[in-house]
Amino acid sequence: MPEAERPQPPRGWAATENGAGALELRVPQRGRRALTAAAALLAALCLGGSWFVPAAGLALFAAWCAFADEVWCVGANVLEHRVGIGRLGFERMYRDADLEVIRRTTTNWSVPYWRLYALASGERHFLFGRTNFDELQALARFIAFRTGWSVRQN
Repeated sequence: MPEAERPQPPRGWAATENGAGALELRVPQRGRRALTAAAALLAALCLGGSWFVPAAGLALFAAWCAFADEVWCVGANVLEHRVGIGRLGFERMYRDADLEVIRRTTTNWSVPYWRLYALASGERHFLFGRTNFDELQALARFIAFRTGWSVRQN
């Protein structure tokens, strides 16, 4: 397939080859630093007395939000999701799966949004949620092209 016809990740997503035949897809981090600053400020205000433990937990969560890396490794018949700081983190791997796009609506005012799932081993696993259908559809096509999986619409 010519390069111009190959599905591309949605605009703003960073995709790089990892040298092992897979591609690393990084989620855009919109406003993550602002969230971290707000949480750190709230933790600093709460420090002292009986609020120390919740404030320390909030500060650790803020550090995780600020410095954790989220990477999706997409290759032939494999999708791996890694989140963490260095070796501290977790990963999930999906093989022999299909993708499914499902339209849902919010409980207030019935605003539509879409979710992308991996269907593996008879189970549905949530991958992404977006209010922009075109972005989620582009992401599904890109992942399907790289993994060889099919995309179902619901």
